[in-house]
Amino acid sequence: MMTKYKTIILISFAIIFIAIATLFSIKNNKFSLYSLKKDVQPVVEDLYTKNLNDLLRIVQNQDPNVALRELQHRMDKDTYVFKNCHALAHEIGHAGYKKYNDFAVAMSYQDATCSDGYLHGVIEERFVGVTDIFGEMKKVCKNYTALAGRCYHGVGHGIMFYTANNLPKALTICKTYTGMPRGRCYEGVFMENFISGTKAHPSSYLDPKNPMYPCPSEPDCNEI
Repeated sequence: MMTKYKTIILISFAIIFIAIATLFSIKNNKFSLYSLKKDVQPVVEDLYTKNLNDLLRIVQNQDPNVALRELQHRMDKDTYVFKNCHALAHEIGHAGYKKYNDFAVAMSYQDATCSDGYLHGVIEERFVGVTDIFGEMKKVCKNYTALAGRCYHGVGHGIMFYTANNLPKALTICKTYTGMPRGRCYEGVFMENFISGTKAHPSSYLDPKNPMYPCPSEPDCNEI
């Protein structure tokens, strides 16, 4: 009888031992798999960055016009790209100017894709680091009479870029123009302010509770 109980007890201990060993093994395997998973986590680009990097590669490997055509193609298929196309076109303009380091050459690739975003970007990059912004403003649109209004509008964007989106300072700089160039420069400044909720250079002159801010309290709004 005792032998029978001893056998039962030994079998019970064996079952318990096997169960504990199995649980320990499972836990260790889970831990190993989890650690491995953590180590090989892929880097996930957000949609904006992925599209931007694709377009910038096209600028470098081919030219800005090919990149703009690709942007248009993506706009037609993808609502996300469509909503962000102006900012992406600005970036193509920056890259175009950096590639050629020549304003006239960069401008030769200009087209109106997504509200002239490329032109705005070229002028923005042109204004980076200039020592005489007023002198640059006088000559930047001189050879582009067919694009005059659009070019001066682009200058407004460029001045906002130059002043790091300091709206009052940008408007003061625009005031050195007269007539049509001043109005179009103001227009570019305000447009850049209203669309500047991007990672690149956000503006502090925005009020989520008042979409029209700083207009109509800002007098220069009346000159647009």
